Amino acid sequence: MAIDLDDVYGHKTNAEMFGWIRSHCNFDQLIWEFGDDKNPSWIHVSYQSVDKNRNRVLLAEKEFGKTTYKIIKQ
Repeated sequence: MAIDLDDVYGHKTNAEMFGWIRSHCNFDQLIWEFGDDKNPSWIHVSYQSVDKNRNRVLLAEKEFGKTTYKIIKQ
């Protein structure tokens, strides 16, 4: 179970949503997808179950044309 979020309506930035989810939600993975240091292009959130969620926070980047994921927090 997962969703990609991108506030195209201007209510909150993707970085604000990322920070809120990181602080207030139980998730398996939360991914800062590309963008820059101030704002991701979008965020990806996945959920398994309360006892299986890893609360893993990742950064998606392009390296040599391939997507790589770096752990921000595990």
